[in-house]
Amino acid sequence: MWQRIRRFTRNYRWTIVIVIGCILWNALGWLAWHRHRTASYAFGRVKEAIQKRDLELFESYVDVAKVAEGFCDQHLLMAQDEGHLRSRCVATTAHRFRRWITTRRIDEHEKPRLALLGSVLGGAFDGGYVHIRSLHAAGSSALATVDVLDRAQRGATFEILLLRFTGEWRVVDVTNVQAVFNALIAGEQARVLRLQQRIARSVQFGDPQLQPDDPQRPNQKFYRIEFTSRDAAEAWWSVLCSSAEGSGESKGQRLDFRDNRRRTIAIVCECKDPCRPPRVTIDEVRLDDGRGFTVQAMPLD
Repeated sequence: MWQRIRRFTRNYRWTIVIVIGCILWNALGWLAWHRHRTASYAFGRVKEAIQKRDLELFESYVDVAKVAEGFCDQHLLMAQDEGHLRSRCVATTAHRFRRWITTRRIDEHEKPRLALLGSVLGGAFDGGYVHIRSLHAAGSSALATVDVLDRAQRGATFEILLLRFTGEWRVVDVTNVQAVFNALIAGEQARVLRLQQRIARSVQFGDPQLQPDDPQRPNQKFYRIEFTSRDAAEAWWSVLCSSAEGSGESKGQRLDFRDNRRRTIAIVCECKDPCRPPRVTIDEVRLDDGRGFTVQAMPLD
């Protein structure tokens, strides 16, 4: 029997090799075809499209209008019967999403929270952290849990719904819009606090000291304040003067600590009695090693 088997394999060895090769080729082809029709593959293509700023590829795997509808319904709590308002919201939001894909730019007319969303996502996909924590598919729907984090340590967890149409998966909704915004706002507030603490370690200052009044200038109050640098070469500070009649702010004043680690500055406040003590803040510092820190908080309302 073994001799017959050896004789058969010797006489038909090339036929066997070809048959096995065809089976493997078809199996690999089927695996490749099946892989391209999975939710995980679709999500990977979405990530690639965002990183390459490829709007055409992005729209192949994301139903932008559906995602915009979900955003408007969840975030704005728009009633379904407010048709004209909802349709305008959807159209505007879809336009903003498409523009963000290609430019990463949010202009000054955007809603502040949407600008924050665009900033964090841009930072996450362009050098930050994007991780698919889980992806569960059941039938023609799938839910992905995705963690994003930008380099400023702002981030959120997105719950993304995908649906399968004619064998192809597409993103149709972010199901936790409000939770995403809550996380982004908390992250932005924590970022600003970290910057303020870092700046406070670099430049310190005492309480404004009230100076004698000038009879010729009855509506002005005079103060002196001392700044001390620990590791800052330069700093920019602002002061808020206020009274019962209102307040006025002066920005962009520069302190140079390269020759002297202590600087005493005179402050003049335009106000009528009773005047409140001026509130001084350090807005930016540049360290001796060239690094800089600026508090530029994004509007959140």
